[in-house]
Parts: sequence; structure tokens; C-alpha cells
Amino acid sequence: MALEKSKWLRIPVFAPAIMAFVISGAGAGERTVQSKVTAVTVFSDRAQVVRTCAETLPAGEQQLVFDNLPATVERTSLAMEGSGSGILREVKFRQEAAAGNTDSLSLVLAKQKRKIEETLAETDDRTKQRGGEKQFLENISLKVTERGASERGTSPELDTMKWQKMVAFYRNRLEALTREIRETERVKRDLTDSLAAVNRKIADLGRNVGTERNQAVVSLFMKEGGRLTLNLSYIVYGPSWTPAYELRMVSAKKTLKMTYKGTLRQNTGEEWIDAEIRLSTAQAYIGGNQPELSPWYINFYAPAPYPQYSLAKSKRYERLAAAPAPAMANMMETEAQVKEEGNIAPPPELAVAETGVESGALNAVFAIQGKTTVASDNQAHTVTIMTKELPAAFRYSTVPKLSARAYLKAKAINETDFPLLKGASSVFLDNTFVTNSTLENVTPGQEFWTFLGVDEAMKVEHKQLNRFEKDQGILGKKRKVEFDYLITITNNRKTEEEIVVWDQLPIPGDGDIKVELVEPKWKENTAGLKKNETQYLEWYFKMKAGEKITIPFNFTVEYPEGKTVTGL
Repeated sequence: MALEKSKWLRIPVFAPAIMAFVISGAGAGERTVQSKVTAVTVFSDRAQVVRTCAETLPAGEQQLVFDNLPATVERTSLAMEGSGSGILREVKFRQEAAAGNTDSLSLVLAKQKRKIEETLAETDDRTKQRGGEKQFLENISLKVTERGASERGTSPELDTMKWQKMVAFYRNRLEALTREIRETERVKRDLTDSLAAVNRKIADLGRNVGTERNQAVVSLFMKEGGRLTLNLSYIVYGPSWTPAYELRMVSAKKTLKMTYKGTLRQNTGEEWIDAEIRLSTAQAYIGGNQPELSPWYINFYAPAPYPQYSLAKSKRYERLAAAPAPAMANMMETEAQVKEEGNIAPPPELAVAETGVESGALNAVFAIQGKTTVASDNQAHTVTIMTKELPAAFRYSTVPKLSARAYLKAKAINETDFPLLKGASSVFLDNTFVTNSTLENVTPGQEFWTFLGVDEAMKVEHKQLNRFEKDQGILGKKRKVEFDYLITITNNRKTEEEIVVWDQLPIPGDGDIKVELVEPKWKENTAGLKKNETQYLEWYFKMKAGEKITIPFNFTVEYPEGKTVTGL
């Protein structure tokens, strides 16, 4: 009798009643299969795991059990694909009651596990508290900075003494919080390693210290005996990957050799041995990046109004806080595999008992070549996505007002087919490590810059020569304040170098405030001097070896007498 040939199947689990189903023992006629993790797609905070089994089954109704699914499995994410002759009826999740182990070693391991998990939870709480305090500090800093004031549409409350006190307080407390968070993260890593070790001991003993095991039960009908292959997929929370880069600049060749890597961690209790690993692109400091200018706003002082509490706004925030997170289906968009698939004809595929099942699209992924092993130890496992040598150009950049340092940076174009995600980068210049930096998101074909850190051979000085105030006018008296600065750049290198220098003018927040650039003279943008709508000034120089240049910077601020201007 000829067997019916079926189509590829993907049966998801939807019914909430099924995922809450708990029984105390294996059902009659059930068969526990031996399965192996064969493929994993890793997201930023979870993974889609595929377990594969191959079985020869007799004719008739069959109940196959995939045992010991991870504790953090998403119960509604179970789905099945397969090949062979037969009809798949359903896939359901259940929790199988496990007999308790009362021997002393099991009790000790269980107690250790509970203690570590409790300490981990306390560590997470401390990290959240310190993170909240850092955010609170950021909010305070916004109150006395131009950017924060402009975003609120109010004038900034800023004077020299307040700025100095705020900077000292902000720096000292932020450094302390950063140290505490770094130490807490170190403790958390140690605890996670200890938890992984305890879990491995429990697994080695062959005991399940707990009250239940997660299982997937597959129901299918075989018209006659035969062999089939089943692929069970599910989402498990906890695994993650982050992009990382090794950037090697060769100044003589003017090239950038970029190695694009992925760092994986997982502690699910499953060992991913010789599995196909895919990294989803759907969902990243150590000094090396120069500080950025913010628009400089000035305005007349106006006392802040007494704050009023809004009940409507409070309830709106409560509703937003209670809103559910996006569903996993919304996170899955398009798949873009890097490697080519083989042209081997697949075996006949299992038929599906029901029709009209919708199949969701998958995330774009990088398919790592070959097989990869990732142990369940929460340790960093690094895989290489690609390596590429790109032409590069070098340039210095400095913001003397904020930092008397010159920052070397390199420009390149992403000539690969790979999107570069935001991630940490280790930067080498002529085989010497120079800094850790951050590479921003870069699409294929897009130009990008990467900072190479501070170069002390390019000396930068910033001095305020004068601040002069005077009254003028007879009837409508005005106060005029003149600011006079001098920027000095010295190229102590033995080669010609390019450098860009940044500074800014204040932006009036009232029509009665007049700001005039005295020096340098500017009428329109040129290759050597540019000014944008936020009043940022950009000087460009090509400096000879040993050359020293001076940049005079002078401007005036005029406003009616009797008024107080904040922000200067």
C-alpha cells in the first residue's frame, strides 16, 4: 500500500489550557525519544532551539515524549517540523511530576542552588538600584545644562560656581556608582558560574532536584510502520549574543582590517554540542571617543513656576507601565541567511492533520559556518562572523572647550554585505592596542568613522584671554559682554596630518539678546571654516610636521541693562 506524502509541517502550541496541563506519570503507550540540539538561533535575550530525533515507528497511533525541556522554555512557542510518512495530530506542553530525591547529596545541592538563586536575585536588585541612581544623576545634570533646558523649553539655571560644584558632585558620585555596578556585575558573574556548576553536578547525578520536568508530547498517526525525523523547536529565555569587533589599522597601507565577532552566553541546562548556530540581528566605554558639543542656549532669567501635580498624567504613566511587552511574533521579521543551502532533495514530509496554520516570518540571522559547541556554563563563547580589509583614511578631531585632547579617528566604508550592529570594539594601530571604543550601527555601503583614542603627539591648548563687560547707549542702555579665547594646536608628529577643531556660539533664546561673531570672520561655509544651524564652528587644517597654529575665537553678547542672562 502506497504511503501518502505530506508537506512540511509547523504546528505551534496555542491553547493556554494545554500549557497548564500537569500529570504525575507517563501516559499509556508513550515513548520517550532521544533527541539532540541540532540548531539554535540566538537573539539578544533568548534563543530558538531545535531538537532533532529520528525514530522507526510501527503503524497506528503514537505518543512521543521530548523530555527535560529547559526550565525557562516559553510554553506557547513549541512547534514541530518533520519528514517521513505519517500524520501529525498535535504537539502539547506538559509538566511531569518528578519523584523527590531525599538522599543527603541531593538535598545539599538543592539547598546550594536555592541559596545561589536568592543571592543572584539580591544582586540584580542592587544593580537596578544603582542604575536608577545613575539615571537620577543624569536627570539632575540635565537641570543645569543647556541641552536639558532646551528640551524643557525653559532657560537653563547655570553659573560658573554652580557648574563647578555640579561637575565635582556628578563626577565623584558617578565614579562611585560605576565602581559599585562593576563590582556587582563581577559578583553576579561568579554567582552565575557557581549556579552552572551546581546544575552540572545535579545533571551528572542523574537526579532532577525539584518537583517537575518540562516535556513536549507529540501525537501522530502512522498508517504503516516506517522511519521519520522530527524537529521540535521552542523559545528559551536567557541565552544572548552581542556583537564585538577587532579593528586593526595599518597606517602605512591606510587600511582597516575588521574582524566581526559574536559573543554568546547560555545557561539553560542544555548543552549545544556540534549545533548549527545562527545569530539574530533583531535586537549595544572605555575612553577613545571624543566628547560631543550640545547647542549653547542663553536666555533671560525667569523664576521656575511652582510644580503642579497632574492626576491625569500620573494615571497615563500607570497605564503605560502596565502595558504588555511586544509579542515574540512582532520581533520576528525577515530571515537573511549568509551561507548557501545545499540542493539535496528532502525526504517525504509529514502530513498535518489540520489546515490553515499561519507561519510567521523569522528574524534576519547570520548563519555561522560549520558546527559550534556552546556549553551551558554562562561563559563567553566567541564565533567569527566575517573578516574584511577596508581602505581607510585618518584624521584628528578635537573639541578644546570640552577636552584639551586630540582624538585620532579613521574613516572607512562598509564594503561587505553584512550590517554592522552597535558593539564594543578593540582598536589596534600598527599592531599596538590603543583603546576600547564603540562601533555604531552601519549598513552595507555606509561610511563610518571609528575613534582610535587620544594622541598626545598632537598638543591642544584652550585659553580664555578676556571677558569684558561694558554699558553702552544713552536712552535704551545695553550691556555688552565680550568673550575672547585662543586655541593653539601643535603637530609634534613627523608627518603631515589633518585635524578638525570644534567650538560653538551661544544661541539666543530671546529677540533682545544679540550674539555677534567677531573672529574668525565668517560669511559662508568654506573648506576651512563652517558654521551650522546650531552655531557649531568647524575649522579644518592640514598641518605640516612640527607646525603650530593659533585660532583666535571672539564673540559678543548684547542685551538690555537690568536683565540677567543665564547660560553664559
